[in-house]
Amino acid sequence: MDKKLRKAILKANKSVWAKENAKKVTKKGLYEVWYTMVDDLEREEAYWIRYTLMCPKTGRKPEEGQSLEEFIDSLGGDGMLWMGYFNNKDPSQNEMVKTSFHLSSVKGTEGNNIAQIDDSTVSLEGIKGGFETSTGRKISWDLHFSQFQDPYITTPNIAKTLGITNTLAKAAHPNIRISGEITRDGQTTHLKEVPGIQYHTLGDGYKVPWEWASAHTFENAPRGYLDFGAKKQIGKATVELYDGQKRLAIWNDKILKKLKLAKQVEFTKSLTGIEFALEYKNLSMEGRISVPSEKLLGVEYVGPLGNSFYCYNSELADCTVEITYRDEEGQPKDKKKFIAQSSVSFETIYDTPQESVPYLPWDKEEL
Repeated sequence: MDKKLRKAILKANKSVWAKENAKKVTKKGLYEVWYTMVDDLEREEAYWIRYTLMCPKTGRKPEEGQSLEEFIDSLGGDGMLWMGYFNNKDPSQNEMVKTSFHLSSVKGTEGNNIAQIDDSTVSLEGIKGGFETSTGRKISWDLHFSQFQDPYITTPNIAKTLGITNTLAKAAHPNIRISGEITRDGQTTHLKEVPGIQYHTLGDGYKVPWEWASAHTFENAPRGYLDFGAKKQIGKATVELYDGQKRLAIWNDKILKKLKLAKQVEFTKSLTGIEFALEYKNLSMEGRISVPSEKLLGVEYVGPLGNSFYCYNSELADCTVEITYRDEEGQPKDKKKFIAQSSVSFETIYDTPQESVPYLPWDKEEL
C-alpha cells in the first residue's frame, strides 16, 4: 500500500476515542463503530463483524480518588463485539451473536491499530479477535485485507461541524478482498480473496432513521461498488457508483447543498428494499436493492442519549443499477447495467420495532 493511500485510509478509519478524553466525551456522548462485511460467494454465505463503543452522555466528572478506568466504567458505556451470519441457501440458519465488555477495555488508534476491544483488534489491513458468550457460544476471526482503494467519505467531518448531521459515515475500504478464517463454535471456514467492505461510523447521537446499501462487487465489474445512503424523513440521499475503473459520479446533497440534488434524487423505502432514480447533467441513473424478509436480521441499537433504534440488516440483498448517458441534444447514446445477486449489504433503521422481523435486544447476546 503506497503512503498516500495508507494516509487516506487511516484518516477515514482513525478512532476519535481516547481514555484520557473520557471526561470531555461524556459532555455529548459518543458511539463509534467499525463493521466489516464478508461475502463468501462460492458457499453463498456472508458475515457481518462489528466493533462498537458507546459512551453515554452523562456530563459526569471523576470522583476524588477514582482511577481513570473506574471512572470510565462508572459511565455505563459498552465495548461490544458482534457477529452476524447469513446463509443464502438456508436463511433459517441466519443468526446474530454479540457480547459486551467494560468501556475501559476499549482503546482508540495507536500506531497500526485502529481500535481494540478487549483482545480484538481492527488494523489498517485486517481484523482479528473473538469472544465467548455467557451461554458458551465461541466466535473468532482472523481476516486480512487486500485490493485497497481510495476511501469513500459519505459524510465528512465538515458535515458535523456545520450541523448538517450528527452521524459521520466513511467507507474506509469500499471494495476489498478478504482472506483468513472465521470460526463459529468449533467450525472453521477458510476464506481466500472473497469480496467485502469495511465502514467506520461515529457520532454523538441518533436522531433520524436512515437506509443504506452497499454493493461491493458486481457480476460484470468485480472491483466496482455502489454506495447508497438516504434519510427519507428529510428527503436526503447520497449515491456513488464505481465501475471498477473510475467513479462515475458523486451525489452528496447533504454536504454540497449548492447542487440542490434533494429535488432530483427520488427514492422509495421499505423494510425489504429501496428504489431510486436521479438525473444529473448528461446522465440518468435508476437503481433497485431488494431482499426477502426471511433474509433479514434485526438488532436494537442504543445511542449516547439513551434512545433506541432498530436496524434490519442483510448481507444477501440483490442490486440492479442502470445508467443512461445522453448526447448534447439529450438523446440516449450509451447504457450500462450493473448487477449483484445475494451479495449486497442492505439495512434500514427505524425508531420503533418492525413486527415482521425479530430483533436482538441491546441487552441480549443471541438472536
